[in-house]
Order: sequence, then structure tokens, then C-alpha cells
Amino acid sequence: MFHPARPTGERSQRRIENPDEAENVWDRTIDTFRDEMAALYEFRLDENMTEAEHADAFAQLQRMMRRASEAVLDFVSERPEATVIQRSDFIIELRPKPDPAAPWGRIPRVVRLYFAEPLAPPDKLVGLHVGTKQGADTAGEQNASIDLATSRAHSWAA
Repeated sequence: MFHPARPTGERSQRRIENPDEAENVWDRTIDTFRDEMAALYEFRLDENMTEAEHADAFAQLQRMMRRASEAVLDFVSERPEATVIQRSDFIIELRPKPDPAAPWGRIPRVVRLYFAEPLAPPDKLVGLHVGTKQGADTAGEQNASIDLATSRAHSWAA
């Protein structure tokens, strides 16, 4: 059973108000998470995405992951980098923005990275899942990704 730090997301933004806090370390021990990151980097995460879309999403995720490590991730602006997932309230979603120049008439695929902050160790960010969804998807693909991330969190803790 995964035991999350509470409140969810605090670890990833704690240095915004207190720069003396320690930085975080990404745990990439889940093989499938590493494979998904490699697939994104190698332009093969989603066959419905172009190489440029893969490259842009990978670059944005790398920046967001660095900001989470630095504990300065944005959860509160009008277009936040990250959100806490209601469906599984210990899962955090990184949200790269799709390229607005997607071909006319085509709804872009969007990439999401899911991670969690375990209660212990206190500086760990656990990468769980990298998935895609149709930009207009309100629940289907995204819920499947959240459920997979939740399952992986519990497996990681076992």
C-alpha cells in the first residue's frame, strides 16, 4: 500500500516560499515508467503524434521534472504545470502544453506524466506513468492512465 506525503504536492513546491528547503530526487525504478520516457524521447510513445510533438512534450516534461526536483513546481496559476488528481488524490499530473500549431482540423494528443510523493523518504518523487490522451478526452484515456499510475504506486511501495 502506497503511503503518500500530505498535503499532496507540497514537496514539489515547498521551496517557492522557503528556498532553504532541500531539493527532491526522482525515483525512476519503475521499469515501465523508464520505458515510457524512452519511448517519448525516441518519438514512439504515441503513433498519432508527430516527431515534433514528441520532442516538444519531452522537452517540456524535462523542464517540469527539473522544477519538481527544485521544489518550485506551479500548481496555482491560471495554467498550472501540475495538478493533484481528484480520482486518486495522491497522484500528481504534469501537464505539458500541446503545440498550438497542430494541423488544422486535428485535435492534438496531449502527454501527461504522473508521479507521487511518498511519505518516506522525504525527498523522493516517484515517476509512475507517461501517457497520452486526446485533447478533448474528458475521462476515458485519462482515467485509464490515472488508474495505471495508482496501481504502479502501490506496487512500488510493496
